[in-house]
Amino acid sequence: MNTMSYSIYIRDGSHFVITAKNLEKLKAVVQSKGFKTVEDYFRDNLFRLEIMDGKGDGLWFDGDRMCDEIEVFLKVVAPFVKKDSFIEMEGEDGGIWRWVFDGKTFKEQEGKVSFE
Repeated sequence: MNTMSYSIYIRDGSHFVITAKNLEKLKAVVQSKGFKTVEDYFRDNLFRLEIMDGKGDGLWFDGDRMCDEIEVFLKVVAPFVKKDSFIEMEGEDGGIWRWVFDGKTFKEQEGKVSFE
C-alpha cells in the first residue's frame, strides 16, 4: 500500500451495514479480484468487517495512516453498503470527517465539533 504520513483513526459511532443480499453480491465481486472471502478483501484494505446473522454489521480500521488505496476500496464496496451508513474518521490534527454511503456511491463530509 502506498502510505502517506497522515495518521487516521476510526471514531466511535460509525454505522456501517451491508445486507445479507448485498454481501453475497459483494462476495462475487471480491472473488473476481482474487480474494476468497469478503473479510479477506476488507482485511487486505486495512478494515475488519464483522459479519453477524449473515450481514456485515460492524467495521474497524486496522491501519494507522491514510493511504491512496482507501478511496479505491470505498468505491468498490459503496454499491453494496446500506444507504445512510457512514464511517467516521479522525486525523492526527483533530480533523474529523465521514465517508457517507447512499446505496450506490460514497462521499466525504467534513465535520466539526461545536460547544455551545
